[in-house]
Amino acid sequence: MAFRYEGLDTKVEELRLPEPDRSRFDHAAVPTVGLVFQPDQRWSVYGSYATSFDPQTVTALDVNGQNTFDPEKGQQLEGGVKFQSLAGKFDATLSVFDIVKSNVLVEIEGGYYEQIGEERSQGAEVDLRLQPWPGFQAILGYTYTDARVTQDKATSTRPSREGAQLINSAKNAFNVWARYDLTNTGALRGLGFGVGLIYRGYRPGTFPGQVIRGDPVPGQPMASTVIDLPGYFRADLGIYYARPRYEVTLHVNNVADKLYYESAFNTIQIRPGRPREATLSMRVRF
Repeated sequence: MAFRYEGLDTKVEELRLPEPDRSRFDHAAVPTVGLVFQPDQRWSVYGSYATSFDPQTVTALDVNGQNTFDPEKGQQLEGGVKFQSLAGKFDATLSVFDIVKSNVLVEIEGGYYEQIGEERSQGAEVDLRLQPWPGFQAILGYTYTDARVTQDKATSTRPSREGAQLINSAKNAFNVWARYDLTNTGALRGLGFGVGLIYRGYRPGTFPGQVIRGDPVPGQPMASTVIDLPGYFRADLGIYYARPRYEVTLHVNNVADKLYYESAFNTIQIRPGRPREATLSMRVRF
């Protein structure tokens, strides 16, 4: 169990433009509690409850030019089961989580912000770590997340977003990393190869303008098209050569130079994934 009390005093002074100085002070208690039960050396059952506190940036303004936003607060419930083989060749973790965030800021047209109210993310994670034989290891992970807007303090300028999937949040995400190190003697000892695969499912890049059931009412806003960020696979490679006094590593990310999109901030700010890139590094021990 842990208990923290956090506070943040922020002041911003604009020296280039004739704008007023801005300041705010936010504070909150942030408790955390966790419990682990281990019936034997192989099995563990755990549960935790955590809170978070994130003050809003002082430069975020509403349509009236004011910064009266409440701090973002969150609560997370998590529980799971862990298994570890006595031989150390296999361990697995299964967990479920429920995360609620309130007072979340969303940028609207004109560079202004609104607090949408409440977001909720529910899902499960599976993590597997394998070492079936000497020199080989693999890590596999899968996450299912259902993340939606559960409450929306909609203003008269737009319809409610309640029920909409959170932007940049994929329901399905998968990753695997496998590495094999040569264990023979001679000059090739210390040579290793790795490969990684990353999958992200469809993510909405924007919120829908409105959900219309039946015929739209004359004079009311029509439903806007949601920017779709399609799912993607990305492959990475690694080559390692380790000796007692030095280690050389070559990493190649996005080997196929695949075009994909990581996230979107609005209809004109869409962040693509990084193209193929290689990094060569060397570490020497003196």
